[in-house]
Amino acid sequence: MGDTNKPETIYYELADYDYFGDFITSSYVKGYWTACYALCLYWGLFWFSRHIFGDGNNRMFNRQEAVHNLESDRNRNNSRQHLAWTNSSTAIDIFTRLNRTCNSLRDLTLLLLSVLVINTMARGGKRSIMILAWTYFVISIIWSIFEMISSHHLARLSFSIVLYGICITIGAIAFQRGFDEFD
Repeated sequence: MGDTNKPETIYYELADYDYFGDFITSSYVKGYWTACYALCLYWGLFWFSRHIFGDGNNRMFNRQEAVHNLESDRNRNNSRQHLAWTNSSTAIDIFTRLNRTCNSLRDLTLLLLSVLVINTMARGGKRSIMILAWTYFVISIIWSIFEMISSHHLARLSFSIVLYGICITIGAIAFQRGFDEFD
């Protein structure tokens, strides 16, 4: 005779449980991930191009007043003579601007990436998030151009408020419309 108190084992197939359903295949979801990828590529362009104008240590090779004058420092000075053009004031200025812009774009990319991951995991908004993501991308491009041309703290504050507001909106839509299976 069978044991009636024994729990029945239930096996689930992957096809039986589809968390994302048609959400992940939506063209709107693909659109907002395309905006994030385009921002990553734009950030990569600045990340790569800043190394053309220096390595961040442009001024360290003229250190007569240094306390430690090691043999390795002398060898490094002699081996870097072919990069003397990166020590010019123009190259240092361009490197500084590219580095500042690259750092800004890194922060913007990671901020957008984090809210898009939350939205995708929550299965939140689709079309509205795509519009906000592309708006975020365009404003990020404008901000990066501004960072290359000028450096003003009030402009940075203004751009930061707008872009952070967009990210807060994306997160709010994700929590408002998403996570419906857990209610």
